[in-house]
Amino acid sequence: MKKKIKTLGILYRISKYGDTSLILKTFTRDEGLISILAKGARSSSTQTAFQTLGIYELVLYKPLETGLYLLSESTLLLVYDFSQNTGLWCLAQCGCELISQILISGDEYLQYYDLQKLYLDYLNEHHEAGIYIFWRFWLRVMELLGLSYDLSNCHRCSKPLGNAAFVEKGTGALICIECAQQSHYPEHVSALSVRSIKIISKLPVIGNYVQSLSIDFTSIVQINQIIRDFFETHLHKPLHLKSLIIYEQLFSNGT
Repeated sequence: MKKKIKTLGILYRISKYGDTSLILKTFTRDEGLISILAKGARSSSTQTAFQTLGIYELVLYKPLETGLYLLSESTLLLVYDFSQNTGLWCLAQCGCELISQILISGDEYLQYYDLQKLYLDYLNEHHEAGIYIFWRFWLRVMELLGLSYDLSNCHRCSKPLGNAAFVEKGTGALICIECAQQSHYPEHVSALSVRSIKIISKLPVIGNYVQSLSIDFTSIVQINQIIRDFFETHLHKPLHLKSLIIYEQLFSNGT
């Protein structure tokens, strides 16, 4: 007999399976990221309307080794409905995509679950601060992974970045103007916009500055690329955030 467990989970994605069933990709508080088989969930007699970005109480049968968990019972506790705001929906999905691509040990499942739920809570409560909240979430994930990212000082000389800063292409390392000017490979450094520098310096405590900061397409693209490059360099793996690309496109189109 398979072991029966009870847990909480955030539903990431729903896929059809066979003629009547569903596969539910879910990040759970106790089991991490798992795939759940919901048998007969699409049949006319027992159809259940699952919702992505919903928080569910789940009763599951664990697989004997690896494979699909089997759904026994589910109760929808909360759903984050961003259907009326495409940008927020993209940012919520970005959080799911980010968590899906990192290796999380069993003793850290609860930390990541609580962090993502808090992230979704903030998105739901502070619509105007969406991208700032995502960047802060991204940095918190990096902290849990043990990645220290100094956003105030030069990565080469450790002096404060000041009002003119550059970034090393491909690594996301922030450097001051003096180090950029001394670089043996000037083609490998790129200047940041004044707005990007101001936002980056405030990211660790961004909640205190949302009302006083302004955002534009250039700063969004620059900061996304900087954090992505730093993340990929230190984890030695590519990071694919499709929803973040869509968000950038929406912002550039003024949607």
